[in-house]
Amino acid sequence: MAVPSIPRDQVVKIPGVGGVTADTAKYGALNISWEETITGLVSRDGGKGNVILYANLNDVGGVGTLSTTNNAYDVLFTILGFAASNFNE
Repeated sequence: MAVPSIPRDQVVKIPGVGGVTADTAKYGALNISWEETITGLVSRDGGKGNVILYANLNDVGGVGTLSTTNNAYDVLFTILGFAASNFNE
């Protein structure tokens, strides 16, 4: 619970580094946020949070598209009620 997440810049594909180009370094993003009310015996407090999912897009003719073949993000987004095309560039 108290372990900080890995900063995005440590795992993101950066154009010009390791053979990555601007076409292969495209991402689609989904922000899942929530707000909750915590009611206790003598207090009432709230909490907010969010998770941002970055899905690497494939380069298809210079346009980033989310792969629909054996892609965990496609499965997750479908479960959440989104179409893969919602995350294309």
